[in-house]
Amino acid sequence: MTREEALRGRQRALLETLPKHVLVIAAGQSRLRNITSLAYPFRPASSFLYFFGKMPPGTIAVLAEGSSTVFIEEPAKDDVLWHGPKPSFEQYRAACCADQVKSKSELITFISKFDQTDILALPTLDPVTNGELRLVLDRTVRRDGRDSTLINVIISMRLYHDAFSLAQVREACEITSRAFERGIAALEPGANERKVRAEMEYAVGEAGTDLAFDPIVTTCGEVLHQTRCGADMSAGEMLLVDFGAESSEGYASDVSRTWPVSGKFTGPQKDLYQLVLHVQKTAFALAKPGIEFKELHQVACETICQGLIDLGIFTGDPQELARRGAHTLFFPHGLGHLLGLDVHDMEDFGDAAGYAQGRARSEEFGYSALRLDRVLERDMIITLEPGLYMIPALLKDSQRTEPLADCLNLEKANDFLEVRGIRIEDTVLITEEASESLTASIPKEISEIEALVSA
Repeated sequence: MTREEALRGRQRALLETLPKHVLVIAAGQSRLRNITSLAYPFRPASSFLYFFGKMPPGTIAVLAEGSSTVFIEEPAKDDVLWHGPKPSFEQYRAACCADQVKSKSELITFISKFDQTDILALPTLDPVTNGELRLVLDRTVRRDGRDSTLINVIISMRLYHDAFSLAQVREACEITSRAFERGIAALEPGANERKVRAEMEYAVGEAGTDLAFDPIVTTCGEVLHQTRCGADMSAGEMLLVDFGAESSEGYASDVSRTWPVSGKFTGPQKDLYQLVLHVQKTAFALAKPGIEFKELHQVACETICQGLIDLGIFTGDPQELARRGAHTLFFPHGLGHLLGLDVHDMEDFGDAAGYAQGRARSEEFGYSALRLDRVLERDMIITLEPGLYMIPALLKDSQRTEPLADCLNLEKANDFLEVRGIRIEDTVLITEEASESLTASIPKEISEIEALVSA
């Protein structure tokens, strides 16, 4: 499937699904970094990317009466001096595969000919764009109310990956694989975390794409989203790397690995690493069409409990321990999430994509962090990312440990404090009968990792 076939097919499918409506999808505006001439790199809103690809800031698309029209801001007279010539409207039309491209100055006149009650629009994460939509449509665009009709249709399309988007995710995963090769080669005692991150980002820049998210490259693995980077690494520590590249068309990848800085896992590190790897392999073996993702998460929780029983940290029945939430002391997040154009795909729609209709996020600690509660189906892409963390703030919190006093050996848990944090994550495609790891080329077996770090 070519890019043009994918974009045109998606536009046609959206028009055919909502033929009586006028559909408005905005790319968003660039954000200024500090002065008016210095902006952050621009990336269109993901749903705009899905239908129209990469277009300039401020672009707004309208799909109505069987055709798609894209409205683009015309450059200022001296823009060519500073930024060079821009594509013509015809070139933009070919690039976004729309039926026609017009000047944005015509947008309000174009919209005004339609009945206001027929218009559905997507809100964006950009307040400037949302304000512009409010002026154009004379109302606030919201995730709830009538605009949810458009959101739900787009979710139903983006949940399942066509041949083009799958090829794009594979491209992103391939770039990420090269980044991990460079990262592990840079790992050594005394080196700075920034060196590993810089080597990994080099692979992304060399490919001409962007990062899918702000990477985590840290020896403080117990801090789940530790994006600060800059510590010198010491022998005996482990480096947790959570990293993903985008593809040329903006699709994401997401991979986590945990490496021993010195090239060899210590005994406690090896024990917990092998447990996390076993949990991930167990979940991967069960991942297939028809299974509830929440069931996979529950199996992961019970498997972690069993492993911690074997290590003397817990006593009791693993299913009962998981029911009591004992695992959340060491595994306080969900097993994974959707992935596509966003690393946490479609979370700009809240839980409407990650949670099937009628399901709501739990308020219980640990389970409240579950990002996905759906039946897995063919052509979905998810991540599987179990982890184990020795988090002092949790182990010293009597409100969390005292209810588990009958089954938790805190003294034994303290023997593993040096481990800090381990996460193993892969990007996974749900296939016709099972699943496929799209990042299987990135080593995660203990023997492979030790051989590479020591090389």
